[in-house]
Amino acid sequence: MKKFLLVLLLCCGSVFLIQSTNALADDPPVITGGPFVAGGYWPLLSADEDFPSFINQDVNIVWTFSDDFASCSGECTHIAKYKVTGTNNWNKEPVTAVPAEGYAMTTLPIVTLKKFKTYMFRFEIEDCDNQKTESPQYYFAYGIDADDDGIDDEEDNCEGLYNPNQRDADKDDIGDCCDESPGCTDGPVVACSQNICDSVCGQ
Repeated sequence: MKKFLLVLLLCCGSVFLIQSTNALADDPPVITGGPFVAGGYWPLLSADEDFPSFINQDVNIVWTFSDDFASCSGECTHIAKYKVTGTNNWNKEPVTAVPAEGYAMTTLPIVTLKKFKTYMFRFEIEDCDNQKTESPQYYFAYGIDADDDGIDDEEDNCEGLYNPNQRDADKDDIGDCCDESPGCTDGPVVACSQNICDSVCGQ
């Protein structure tokens, strides 16, 4: 944002008003990292609605930022909010900022939320020149996902093995990756790995 400098010159008994547009441009704040889930290896909060970050306790969410302070020296202010995906009612949470170290954080009250719901999270930074930077959308859910396949353990048909497709050939509520008899006449050949899970039958 450009600032205008008004200069009054007194010359020969007359006053001249000069407007200058050469003042420094002030850029909006910059998000430099995060949002991280504080604890463990500090993973990033998921940006994929289909694979939200599963969290089973209240946690701090941390992001880093910077500002150029070109036109003013006041501290940035922060807003953190979340809502159930698909709804319009945002819940705001207090933010603690440490400008000297360039980070801010808020606490998500996970244990007060509903299980099996996906929540959207965003945060916003505003500098002393009233310029705002808003984060992208991030997603989390209250629950445990031990195998990181995006399915809460209480709903996962193959808890402990990565199977995001939840394939269940014989519909017995046991995922093919965990089922000793997934419904194949010639017996199953099951291939599971961290990145792919498939059931190949009759071969």
